[in-house]
Amino acid sequence: MSSQKFSGVLKEIIRRYPDIDVADFLEFELGIPKFKAEALAKRVEERYCRKEVAAERKMQRLFEKQVNPEQSEKVSFYLVDCLSEKEFEHFICWVLEELGFELQPEKNQTGFGFSIVASEGNEKVAFQAVRCPATCKVSNVIIPLSRQLKERHGCCRAIVIANAFTQRAIDEAQQVNVELWDHNTLVQKIAEARKKGDLQAESRFPPFQGTLLQSLLKLVEKKDFLLEPKVDDKYDLILPGVKYPLLTLQTQGNTVTRCCFRIKYNEPISESEGEVLIVPEADSAELSVYLMITKYLEQFLE
Repeated sequence: MSSQKFSGVLKEIIRRYPDIDVADFLEFELGIPKFKAEALAKRVEERYCRKEVAAERKMQRLFEKQVNPEQSEKVSFYLVDCLSEKEFEHFICWVLEELGFELQPEKNQTGFGFSIVASEGNEKVAFQAVRCPATCKVSNVIIPLSRQLKERHGCCRAIVIANAFTQRAIDEAQQVNVELWDHNTLVQKIAEARKKGDLQAESRFPPFQGTLLQSLLKLVEKKDFLLEPKVDDKYDLILPGVKYPLLTLQTQGNTVTRCCFRIKYNEPISESEGEVLIVPEADSAELSVYLMITKYLEQFLE
């Protein structure tokens, strides 16, 4: 009997359990004697099936249906409950990292989300992220799980992230000092994360000073980019490690007269295909062009 065949039989048993006679199914599918099928069925039920049923019951206790889900408040377009498991995990980790948390590499998949430990300064924080259906609220079952995670890893704080919580969960969390981040809180945290990200992006680029060309040369001095001269008073702006130029500048004396973006949809394009900015002579116009250029360059520093 191949391990692949047994794995397929096992998956089918787990899917149909408890509405299946495990011994009869094993006897028929594997072609083994009845006494062997009964002994194997006992081990399968103890090791796999009962754990699956216990996990399913735990999930049922964790989520409580909302009485009037259609009346639940629509607070934003961040529909976390619509994300896949991987998307949900990446999204929550992105928010935490942007907020300044340093995440430990180990994540524990829980079947209803994931848990992770992070550091903020000298504090360790235990996060329990719950991927909750839109029509449900997370019950008080999550509170002791969060406390156990906190104690197991020696953390100072415990935080549960989910779309919504029952009133009993909120009351118990307050009693044992567990923080709850519901949909409204998560939206606020996302706004904070985006604001921090914008400030970090601004700090990457020096402020406009003098002329557009002088400001771009200051940008090159930070060594994030290189400016390579070409023929006919043109320059290519290069990001070290990237084969193709990000943009091409046309100059006349000490003035930039034309700028062409050379990357579109993550693909290199020629000057004739790129978006062109014609630079007027007014200082205020040069400032606007510089801001447009730095906005364009942000994507390559992420």
